[in-house]
Amino acid sequence: STNGDSETLTLTETGPNTGIFTGSMATAFGAAVTGNGSLQLLTGVTVTATYTDAIDASLNRNQPRTDTLTVIGPIIGATKSVTPGSLASGGTVTYTITISNTGQTAGTVTQIEDTLPTGFSYKTGTTTGLTTANPTINGQIITWSGSWSVAAAGTSTLIFQATTGSTAGIFYNTVSV
Repeated sequence: STNGDSETLTLTETGPNTGIFTGSMATAFGAAVTGNGSLQLLTGVTVTATYTDAIDASLNRNQPRTDTLTVIGPIIGATKSVTPGSLASGGTVTYTITISNTGQTAGTVTQIEDTLPTGFSYKTGTTTGLTTANPTINGQIITWSGSWSVAAAGTSTLIFQATTGSTAGIFYNTVSV
């Protein structure tokens, strides 16, 4: 691979004289570790398979072949909505965080961090969706930690409630994954 990993794989013909060979190798996301039996890959790297075709369709022997592919990994993003959009002080709002993966492979989210507006507070026990665990709270920052898979071209949601503050105004808050 263009990130420096190299592995050897033996292919097996699917049946007598089929000319179709298969094989598989474990892959992992990360830095190259040559010779460990697993191909470490990073998004955007090119993998080149070089092999020798012992006898091709024209009966030529020991023909060198090369195939390439580019690894396209997950592309994770997050959006957030609130209902209701307007509320009296001390009311309850419901936030929905939608995590999307527009990539061609599944992705993993390990942390969701939301910064609530000043005066707002998380309502204990209201988390649903990806997890039902309460977040850790540090001032206005609430954080869920874990390991959640987001399917290729898929979405997942995390929903929770917060109590609004006593000050009137327009409030903004942010989420990151």
